[in-house]
Amino acid sequence: MEPEKVQCQFFVLKKKRLCRMTVKIGETFCGEHIAHTKPTETLDGSSVSLDEKRVRVPCPFDSTHTCFKSQLAKHMARCNSKPSESKPDYICPGINAGPAEEEVPKVRLNDVSDDELLSLINRVNTIYNDHVKIIEKIKEHPSLAEEIKRPDIGAPALKHLLQNSTLISLMEDENLLKDNSCFVEMGAGKGKLTFWIAQATKTLQNCKYSLVDISTCRHKSENKLPLEGVSAEVIRVRANVADLLLEKVEFHEGCQFVVPVSKHLCGAATDFALRCVGNSISSGMSIQTEGLVMALCCHHRCEWRHYVGKEFFKSVELSPRDFSRMCVLVSWATCGTGKSRLSEEKSADQQDPNPHRDRYDRLKLCREVREEIGRKCKLVIDQGRVDYLQSLGFNSELVYYVKQSITLENVCLIGKKSVKS
Repeated sequence: MEPEKVQCQFFVLKKKRLCRMTVKIGETFCGEHIAHTKPTETLDGSSVSLDEKRVRVPCPFDSTHTCFKSQLAKHMARCNSKPSESKPDYICPGINAGPAEEEVPKVRLNDVSDDELLSLINRVNTIYNDHVKIIEKIKEHPSLAEEIKRPDIGAPALKHLLQNSTLISLMEDENLLKDNSCFVEMGAGKGKLTFWIAQATKTLQNCKYSLVDISTCRHKSENKLPLEGVSAEVIRVRANVADLLLEKVEFHEGCQFVVPVSKHLCGAATDFALRCVGNSISSGMSIQTEGLVMALCCHHRCEWRHYVGKEFFKSVELSPRDFSRMCVLVSWATCGTGKSRLSEEKSADQQDPNPHRDRYDRLKLCREVREEIGRKCKLVIDQGRVDYLQSLGFNSELVYYVKQSITLENVCLIGKKSVKS
C-alpha cells in the first residue's frame, strides 16, 4: 500500500491557501518553498530544522526556480535555462526591438500636471472617435465544443477554452486554417493554443506547428497530442521574440504558408512579434505570411522604442511623451477599484489608500470614467499596430473576441494578407 501523499504546509498569502504541491516522505515543505523558509521557521507551532544540505538557492541562470545549494554545480551543468555557447542562425539579438536611440523615459502619473492630463484625455477621445473601429466577433469552434461543455471543467480552464475557441474560429473565418501551413505561436508558454490549433487542423495535409518562447517549461501541451490521436510535426524554438529571425527557422521549410499567432503576448512582446513578421517579409522569406491572429494585453508594459505604430502616432500628432503617459493611463481599464487586494479587506472607516483620490474628485474623473479612458488609450495604441500591419500589405482590424466578463484583455488583432488584383 502506497503511503498517503502529504501537502506542502507553506501558506501562499496571495492565494490565501496552502501550496498544493506534495512533499517527500518526512518533509514539511515542497522543494520550492524550502527556499522561502528560514532554517528554524515555525508555521504551525512546530519547529522546522533544515541542515545545510537541504538549503535551496535561486538558479543563477533563471531566478524563477531554485535548486539545492549542495547540488548547485550539478544543476548549472544541466539546467534548461543555461545559455547556449553558440547561437543558432535564427537568433539575432535585438533585431525586432526597434532602434535604441528612440528610448523614452517612463512617466509617472504624479509627474503629469492636471492641464497636461486633461489635454491628453481630450485628444485621446478625439482620436478614438475619428480613427478607432472595433466590432465584436465572439464564436465557438467545433473542435473545442465538447471540452467546453464538460460538467467538471473549472472556471479558469473554461476561460482559456473560450478564448482559444474564438481565436481559432477567427483564423478559420480568415481562411488561415488550410493545407501546407506552419502555425507559429509566439510566446507559447505551455502551448495550449497550439494544442487546440493542432486539434482543429488534424485533417489537413502537411501542417506544422512551431512554438516560440524565451524559456522552457514543464507539462507542455503538445506532448499530449499523440494521446488525442493527433500526429503532428512540432518544434520548440527557444528564443526571445525580440531576437527571432523567422525566415531562418529551417523547420518552416516545406510549407507554403506561415501563420503567426499569440494569446496575450505581453506588452512590447506584441510589437516584437509584429516587427518580426515585418522583417521576415522585407527579407524576402520564401514562405508566405498568410495572416496572423494575436490577442493583446498589458499595454502598461509597452515602450516607445519597441512600438511599431510610431507613424500612426505622428499622423495624429501624439508625441513619444504622450505614448509614455498613455501607457500609465491604460491601467485605469483593468485596475478595478484601484485598491490592492489587502487594502480592500480593511474596514470602511479606515483612510482611503488611493493617493490620487482628491485629484480624481477635483478633475471629475470617477472610476467609471477612468476605466473608459483607459480602454480608449489601449485601443489607440492598438490602432497604431493596425496601421503598421496595413503598411505591410495586410487587411487588419481590431475585434472584441470574448466578453469582458471572461477577461478584461478581450481585444484581438487580426491581419490577412491583401490579395493583389
